[in-house]
Amino acid sequence: MTLGLSPAQEDYLLAVNRLAAVGEVRAGAVAQLLAVSAPSATAMLRRLAQRGLINHASRAICMTAAGRREASRLQERRELLHAYLSSELDVPADCVDAEVARLAHYLSPDLEDRMRQAISSSPPRVAAFIEAGRAS
Repeated sequence: MTLGLSPAQEDYLLAVNRLAAVGEVRAGAVAQLLAVSAPSATAMLRRLAQRGLINHASRAICMTAAGRREASRLQERRELLHAYLSSELDVPADCVDAEVARLAHYLSPDLEDRMRQAISSSPPRVAAFIEAGRAS
């Protein structure tokens, strides 16, 4: 199920999730990671809090259970797209990340399913690639 987040909201949620994996999250760190101004980051973080994806009542930002689920779903979509572009379409390694960043926001559930099916019928190296991405 998708929450209908905007591409920017998805990017912010993934940034918070990434920062939370290594320690306490502050608005300034989110702004720095996304190369935006602190006021812009604070405004977007308020929107995510209003949607129940993060808690931003104090200086520290925490993911809610719903936020963690959505961030996990978004990250899995990016890993799937990365694997598909790399293995099925042979997109050069130096281009894949930029393509994933652009395309991940716009994949329909049907296309995700089709990509999963294509990858599952591919050689085992693709499954290993996806698992390696999750471990990092």
